[in-house]
Amino acid sequence: MSSILKKLNAIRAFEAAARHESLSAGAEEINVSHPSVSRHVKELEKQLGVALFKRSYHGVKLTLAGREFLRRVSPALNEIAEAAELARSSEYSHLTVNCEPAFGLKWLVPNIHKFETTHGSIDVMIVSSRELADVGNFEADLAIRHCMTPPDDPAVLVSDSPMYPYGAPGLLDDTSPENIARQPLIFEERTKFWTDWFEHAGVRGFKPTRRMRKLPIEMAIEASCAGSGIVLSSRELVHEDVRRGRLERITDIGCPNGAYYLIKREDSLKRKATRLFTDWLVSETEIFRGRNA
Repeated sequence: MSSILKKLNAIRAFEAAARHESLSAGAEEINVSHPSVSRHVKELEKQLGVALFKRSYHGVKLTLAGREFLRRVSPALNEIAEAAELARSSEYSHLTVNCEPAFGLKWLVPNIHKFETTHGSIDVMIVSSRELADVGNFEADLAIRHCMTPPDDPAVLVSDSPMYPYGAPGLLDDTSPENIARQPLIFEERTKFWTDWFEHAGVRGFKPTRRMRKLPIEMAIEASCAGSGIVLSSRELVHEDVRRGRLERITDIGCPNGAYYLIKREDSLKRKATRLFTDWLVSETEIFRGRNA
């Protein structure tokens, strides 16, 4: 980068003063003091090795070099100003939300139209990833993740719903934990989730009596909707399926299992789009937190 580009404040001061051919008028336009503009101009002349103004008792006049320099830098400064406005507009109208596939598929995608209806000027890009995006380095504006403990980054609680057993409507007449243990169970990653749930429900030493099926949670939910077994899930992931009558909660016995958080950068609330999305998400997911969960 040319060393002259490090003098943008000086160039801005010169350009304002040069258009008015007045250091005082230039200082007033950019809201700095007269001595500050004078100092910036002298530093710029020293950097360029040429006089930009002729100074006299009556004020200043542009030299030929100064007039040519003004002719070239004015359009450049206007372009910088336009680029800044475009960046501000883009910052308002574009938002990248990185979320886990299950949350994206089962809750965010079915509900994002509500946000877009209210805030039509904000274009939300949803990126699905099991790895956490580095929001601090602008890989995403926001990230939604399931965490067993609260994250270190600035975060907002989205859902701390316990895990409940869900199955196709009418699947069981006897919804006792003992009878649930005798059914085909679908699990994600580890049988420990089911072991924890049965222990929480008062069934000690749980051992499945039928083959358990291991599937990613979004597939596990679909399998349960199809009547293939009982899935253990928090409320936000099955909310749409319950609403549409594809699933029902088999029992009100729930087992705590971490929470979903909205993870943000330190400076994220400076962006209007980020604030609006955060407020909307917190409002829409209130039913999945605390006593409501």
